[in-house]
Amino acid sequence: MLLRRQILARKYAQAFINLNRDKLSPRSFSHLQALKDFCKLNKKFFIFLSISSIPYESKKKALDRMAKALKIEPFTQRLLDALLKKRRIHLLNIIIRDIVELYKDLAHITSFKVFTSHELEDVQKKKIINFIQTAATPNTTINTTFNIDRSLISGIRIKSKTLYWEYSLAQQLSVLKKNLYQRVGL
Repeated sequence: MLLRRQILARKYAQAFINLNRDKLSPRSFSHLQALKDFCKLNKKFFIFLSISSIPYESKKKALDRMAKALKIEPFTQRLLDALLKKRRIHLLNIIIRDIVELYKDLAHITSFKVFTSHELEDVQKKKIINFIQTAATPNTTINTTFNIDRSLISGIRIKSKTLYWEYSLAQQLSVLKKNLYQRVGL
């Protein structure tokens, strides 16, 4: 069942990209990101939209208010309306996630998550971003988010959809532990 939903959502996302490729811009991408975040944080809102006993007009009004608040473009609003009419609004979270990923691929945008054991200064963040840009494909826009992960003990982890790099005390301890177990025969 979940796989069917994911396949259907991917088809909606691909159709959306195919129909609106010429209308998509960094501005519309930021609005799609806002919608993605809204979907993630407001699951009850979409449960409300999925309840069959609530009149369509009430659902439409609520969806229109949300779209206005998030400054959703008309072409994205048409997707929302179609999903509501077809009673597939419950797929919106997956569809928007897929649209964002497809747009990133289309626009050559790569997102990196940087985890460190402590807060970084701006100078350190710039050095890390420069390091990432040298490792990334040329002509790629880099989006970087910085997070704290105290389990690293000391060090850094950089992750993207296709790249993974880590240099931390936790990683070194894990390698030592693995080597010790191999020597002891466990």
